Amino acid sequence: MRKIYVFIVFVICLSCNKKTNKFDFPKTESLVYSSLIFDENLVLNPLVFELFDSIVLVNDPYDGYHFSVINANTKTLLFRSGKNGRGPEEFLYPIILEKMSDSILQIVDCAAQKVCLYHIREIIDKQLFEANHTVYFKDIPLKEGEFINFLYHLAEDTLIAVGFFHESKYAMCYLDSMKNINVEYVLDYHKDSRSDHTFSRLSEYTAYQGILHINAHRNTVLYHSPLAHYFQVFHVGRNIEELSSYFRPANYIVGDDGYAIMIGENENGFLWGDISNNKIFLLNKERSHTEYGSDAFLSDQILVMDYLGNNIVKYLLDIDIKSFIVDEKEQKIYVIALNPKTDQFEIGFFKFN
Repeated sequence: MRKIYVFIVFVICLSCNKKTNKFDFPKTESLVYSSLIFDENLVLNPLVFELFDSIVLVNDPYDGYHFSVINANTKTLLFRSGKNGRGPEEFLYPIILEKMSDSILQIVDCAAQKVCLYHIREIIDKQLFEANHTVYFKDIPLKEGEFINFLYHLAEDTLIAVGFFHESKYAMCYLDSMKNINVEYVLDYHKDSRSDHTFSRLSEYTAYQGILHINAHRNTVLYHSPLAHYFQVFHVGRNIEELSSYFRPANYIVGDDGYAIMIGENENGFLWGDISNNKIFLLNKERSHTEYGSDAFLSDQILVMDYLGNNIVKYLLDIDIKSFIVDEKEQKIYVIALNPKTDQFEIGFFKFN
């Protein structure tokens, strides 16, 4: 049975409001899906993936391994690697893969609470995920009561953390020459995002569970939430500067356990995203859990905006997807898609102009 994995622990309940279009775009284009890797013997349950030329790294946990490394040109499995566990060459779930450059991969291992850097050539040659650099979440000197859920490298000596912080939305972490880590708390949640849970045990992070994507220049970051129409784009340099944001909260109440229970219109959310060097791409969720069940965490539309939040184009897809990677040079959007014929997830792409 196929499964959909999400980075949230939420109870979803009654939703029957009529769906409305929340964004007007000057242009709408329909894109046609093409399968890239459809052999279930190569990929059984792809969760996230990353591309390095013809090499596809897929987080596809089964048979004791986390990763399938595939040649997309020949559609052959090169090897499987990354055993389950907490060792230096092992992984737990959930995992985030991110291409830092044409040669460097970073893996955020949320459960093992570490972020690691790898040379892609060494992974291929050794058939092993042997990290060149590792930072553990516990090594970040936070204030009492704070915690990190995601930690990303902007550069080898600069990281950005998302989690619960008393006075900010993000924690910038700087490594000095002695490997000491200095923390700077930056930016905040949308001014209206606190209204429903200021006096509850529910933090802004728990309410919105946002994740990050970083552009190729490593100087601009996209934040988005799968639980609300909420995104933020900010520039990282000598100063941290917000470029744009949009906030439209989902409706929820706080249960006795301190978690959110969605009520009313629970179809808001940006399920996935990506950022180029001048645009952001958001997988737009407009589906209720009551009507769609687990398929509510899939979508068939990608919204494209510039860094200032100006709408550019809405892509209407002919198949449901759960995540994607944009390659503007090739003018392709690579996706993990749900094949309606097999009811299985596979890797494919859409061509755009």
